[in-house]
Amino acid sequence: MTEPLRPGDPVTLRIARRDGASDPAPRHETYVVPYAPRMRILDALEHANEWLGADVAYRWFCGSRRCGQCAVRVNGEEKLACWEPAEPSMTIEPLQNFPLVRDLVIDRDPYEGRLRALAPYIDRGATPYPGFPEPLPEMQDVNALGECVECLICDSACPVVAAGDRTFPGPATLVQLGRFVLDVRDRSDVRRLPLTEAQVAGCAACRACEPLCPSRVPIVSGAVVAIGKRIQAAAGADHPGSSRTGRPLHSGNA
Repeated sequence: MTEPLRPGDPVTLRIARRDGASDPAPRHETYVVPYAPRMRILDALEHANEWLGADVAYRWFCGSRRCGQCAVRVNGEEKLACWEPAEPSMTIEPLQNFPLVRDLVIDRDPYEGRLRALAPYIDRGATPYPGFPEPLPEMQDVNALGECVECLICDSACPVVAAGDRTFPGPATLVQLGRFVLDVRDRSDVRRLPLTEAQVAGCAACRACEPLCPSRVPIVSGAVVAIGKRIQAAAGADHPGSSRTGRPLHSGNA
């Protein structure tokens, strides 16, 4: 068992450095910073930049587990740098499965583009607004998806995304989409989405993403499976008794 860090103890940072596509491969630079009480990974990075001239590129904004911008990989595991405690020795690398801008900064455009293509919004259809306060029964599951901070840790940890399956939109995209198409106020025809049951069912249901989620969002059962079932139901309305793919969606208990 590792001894707790004490003030002044050395914290070794082995940081991946790479200037995007212009560098053929990442290199690692090592910095040693003194531990301070309640030091987070982000604090260690800040110290290396401010006091040791590291000039490492990384993102952060809120510093309180709400914006999701500071997600990195530490010793091979995805973490929010602003929230997780510093460790005695840390190899810090960017998230996987995204283009790299520089050092620890990933390009979020592929995720943003997938999300825009799915047009995530609530469509009430012809249902009139009942006025305030609006009764919202059965919103517990959707509210759980609303805890997502879009850190993209789940996409980085997803083996299907890592395998290069471009038809699978990724767990982060499906969580955001689920906030709208699973809302009790939504009356839209899910068939409007450029998304099929087969694409959603591409999820391996391995749940590699869920233990790493800083907000404990039920990614598989609450978003992926639920959206797949809604698409499946819409397909069944067109062809009663059948599914477009003939392939069962993963069980929420898989």
